[in-house]
Amino acid sequence: MSGRTEGGEPLAEAANGVGFAIGQRVLPIGMSGLWQQYLVRPADRCFAVQDDLSDDQAAMAYVNPLTAFRLVDAVREHFGNTTGQRVGVTAAASAIGKMLLVLLAEAGFQPVALVRSPATALRLAESFSGEIVAQAPLPPLDAVLDAVGGEPGNGLFRHIRRGGAFVQYGALSGAQLDPMLVAARRDEVAFSFLWLRNWVHSASRAAIEAAFEDSFAGIRAGHLGSAVDGVFALSDLPAALARQDDPLRVGKLLLAP
Repeated sequence: MSGRTEGGEPLAEAANGVGFAIGQRVLPIGMSGLWQQYLVRPADRCFAVQDDLSDDQAAMAYVNPLTAFRLVDAVREHFGNTTGQRVGVTAAASAIGKMLLVLLAEAGFQPVALVRSPATALRLAESFSGEIVAQAPLPPLDAVLDAVGGEPGNGLFRHIRRGGAFVQYGALSGAQLDPMLVAARRDEVAFSFLWLRNWVHSASRAAIEAAFEDSFAGIRAGHLGSAVDGVFALSDLPAALARQDDPLRVGKLLLAP
């Protein structure tokens, strides 16, 4: 199907009743392999970017914010209508970690920021006034949203109160939790692994559009944005990858085709 907008601009080919004006900015979702100049996606897998958002903001409006929404929803679903539970957030000084601290507090939970060092705790305290833990002993926790896995995750899993939940969404340590440990506490702690891709491929278009609206609103408000360390040309990918591994990196890296 093709046509024109009210202003006369030609519409891109549409799928399932979804169409965009030629040149309109969109976020394509539902596939990997985005380090390229051109990408062909059906219209129903693309979502409009609002004019007041910069390209940089739009580029970071998808994975982290929508993953954070799903993680907070997972906590809500586990505890039902009750709130006030203490929820630990690992890698809490990361971009998504900071988002989770805000969203959990807004949802009525008590976020506990879990970081690796006192220096990181001091930096995080500049933007987060809640509880920050950098060293043992750990406080009692009702749930954990974990991006680390491995032995740090195992320690947290042992520490969760009976009836709690552990949601893993990353493995920065390079390892998963010990399956024997998870099995040993299966009647005490609910374990799940969240992968945004699964939700994206099962949710309705209306649900995804609503999530993007929330993401855009949070970026405007300032609590769902991410700092940008640098922008690299796609042709300079090796330098971008080298900077990604630089311990002095202070934000996200963007590729500009």
